[in-house]
Amino acid sequence: MKEYILSVSVAIMVCVVVTLLIPSPKYAGIIKIACGLFVVNILINPIKGIFKNKTFSFGMDSFVYEGDFHSKAHHAEKDFDEILKEKREEILSSEVTTNVKKLWNSSISVEVTGDEAMVNNAEKKDFENIKKYLKDHYGLTAVLR
Repeated sequence: MKEYILSVSVAIMVCVVVTLLIPSPKYAGIIKIACGLFVVNILINPIKGIFKNKTFSFGMDSFVYEGDFHSKAHHAEKDFDEILKEKREEILSSEVTTNVKKLWNSSISVEVTGDEAMVNNAEKKDFENIKKYLKDHYGLTAVLR
């Protein structure tokens, strides 16, 4: 409650200062209306939060709600990022495997996970060259399986 009173007081003070600094009386009416709407918004935001079943705070950030829409959007964004990461790794694994097979003419396969490449079916003598190739061209750290 203390935070709510402080935020309302600060909003009113800001509006008073802005109103006093207006250079031309022709803009005074518009500025007063804008300041009034700003203060009213700060006053009623906690009440709007109750009626919308959203979480709210009494501070200056009370106009930002962490409700169902935002949390669902956040989860969808996480899911999208995870899917994007998996697809990137899948495509990169396929591309790297194709290029390594072309260069070393063997049954080598590469699985990319994050910044790491698991190299399968590679001989020890070829692995050092493959490791350098993966680091130079893809920025991947190679691990022999």
